[in-house]
Amino acid sequence: MKRKRKFSKIAYIVGFISMMGTSLTLSSCFFSSKKYEVKVVDQSILAPVDKNIELNVYIENSGSMNGYVVPGSDFTDDLYRYISRISRYSSKTNLNYINSKIIPIAQNQATFFQNLSASSFKSAGGNKEYSDIVTMMKAMLAAAKNNTVSIFASDCILDLDKGDPSIFFKQKQTTLTETITDYRAKHSDFGMRVLCLQSNFSGFLFPVSGPVKINNKRPYYIWIFGPQSLIGKLMKNVPDTDMNGHILHSVAYSSATTVPNTIGRDNGSISNDGSVIVKNNDMNFDLYLDLTNTLKDETVLNNTASYEVSPYLTVEKISKIQNTKSKYSHILKLNLRSASNASNLFVGMKKNNVPSWVNEQNDETGNKLKTTCGIKYLITGIKEAFDGVDPVTVNFKLNKK
Repeated sequence: MKRKRKFSKIAYIVGFISMMGTSLTLSSCFFSSKKYEVKVVDQSILAPVDKNIELNVYIENSGSMNGYVVPGSDFTDDLYRYISRISRYSSKTNLNYINSKIIPIAQNQATFFQNLSASSFKSAGGNKEYSDIVTMMKAMLAAAKNNTVSIFASDCILDLDKGDPSIFFKQKQTTLTETITDYRAKHSDFGMRVLCLQSNFSGFLFPVSGPVKINNKRPYYIWIFGPQSLIGKLMKNVPDTDMNGHILHSVAYSSATTVPNTIGRDNGSISNDGSVIVKNNDMNFDLYLDLTNTLKDETVLNNTASYEVSPYLTVEKISKIQNTKSKYSHILKLNLRSASNASNLFVGMKKNNVPSWVNEQNDETGNKLKTTCGIKYLITGIKEAFDGVDPVTVNFKLNKK
């Protein structure tokens, strides 16, 4: 005779839990099977830079610059180091002094930098008592060719006259903006970098109150301008780290609105068609970008706060690609938090403003001798010439598969 099997309450509970676990597992498997295609809207490829680069180097030789070219000067050593390295990637390097006019110096680089001194500045000529940055900028732009990268070294002091300083500064700012804007209208690939460095200084400054003897550290600036594709090529081969850590600050403005890009998975595989498949339990993917044409330094490019993203998208990490022969310069690791709610996906760089260090270095009176009279107005003038440029942005389409 068959006996009826009795089940305890515990057995029922165990069976119920087991059944629910199986149900949840199946549900989870079903849920995780949802797939989405993330596709770059305008996949851009790397355009080869095949132009020969011609360097035009300008050193301002006004009286206030004499203090930078004393024996053992950081100014001379750092500038020589920088120019010599960049020259390896140029077809020709032209050395000049500049003040009221451009003064070509027919010397090799070693002799040129070895001879930098107050006496060489004086013998070269030009107006050493008064310098005008905007006038010099116009002359340097007029001398540039389509393959010219210009490098301008100066203390960038705006010499105050006896009028209203606020009017004087604003006029210089506006005139510089107009000068660069007019040039950009004819040269769509134009970009600018400004590096702020520091050097020992032993000489005179000439504020409104009269000449003052200084023996201290002083800021100076290197402006790099020309086709942003050529500047980017130089930056890739001669990074800022080659300046022995003497670059205190930098800022860059370029005409780039798109950059070479593609998409990939976080396992290192790059897509061939600009799209990847993500699952709703693993919505991570990589964006490969060549950001060299933005001319920004690594402090900016490696900072997640430098990027704007659409809702539900997060920049989790930025990695610089160390191989200089790579088609791309950086990898942005992205996470899509919710595919079902996401639309109009994009990643973009925030528009450049005038950085805080510019205000810290600025002097409105001409009497603060460890700062730079009017530098804020020069940087703002450059920035405003690029205000009409849309920031670099990459857009994505998200499709359910």
